[in-house]
Amino acid sequence: MKKFLSILLSLAMAVTAMAAFAVSSSASGIADTAKSIKSGEWNTVQLSYSQQEADFKVKVSEEGKLKINISSKFNWTEIYVYDAGGNYIRADSQSASVGDVHRINGGDYLEYYANSAMEKAEGKATYSVLKGTYYIRMRNGSTATDTAKIKITYPSADGSSDTKVSYLSVTLAKGSTLQLGAVLSDGKDGTAEWSSSKTSVATVNSKGKVTAKAKGTAIITAKAGDSSVKIKVKVTA
Repeated sequence: MKKFLSILLSLAMAVTAMAAFAVSSSASGIADTAKSIKSGEWNTVQLSYSQQEADFKVKVSEEGKLKINISSKFNWTEIYVYDAGGNYIRADSQSASVGDVHRINGGDYLEYYANSAMEKAEGKATYSVLKGTYYIRMRNGSTATDTAKIKITYPSADGSSDTKVSYLSVTLAKGSTLQLGAVLSDGKDGTAEWSSSKTSVATVNSKGKVTAKAKGTAIITAKAGDSSVKIKVKVTA
């Protein structure tokens, strides 16, 4: 498998300014209902069709990975992750060991579908996060009252931390662009899959061109096979 040696940077001319991001209406009120939970502990929820959502709050102490494991009896289970500003955080990866999982609305949230024979869904997802407060919403897609379990593992001050991730960092003014390129272990230009952890702050296209959209911080990832490289992009007003 080819490995990345580095990401190449090339600053480009500023482009037209972008409008400020509005907080997602889907996250409305979540801070008022969210339950604080510890890293690595399983939590059981029971939800009816009339009371469909369970909200959780975690405080991440450093940059790293937030991991979610679920085991659910719902027909389908929706998982949303938001930052403190109400912005969607998209999963780096997701999988289902029982049932199936799909990215919805361009990857804004995940839907885990139960295996009909086993009457449950089990799966996991991983997110790149920075220091700060995050909210996780679990939503019941069943017409009956059923139960689900969720475990959220994240970097925390109490020692239940995931491995710390170090990033190359750059700062961009809102409306400017940055061209990235991947270099593989054979010294040749690489073909990578590019993604942004927070598209409201910075987007990246299939050729590695980053556009700074709003004040904040986003993690840009280049991936080829099992190898990946990340860069932290801080956008200023």
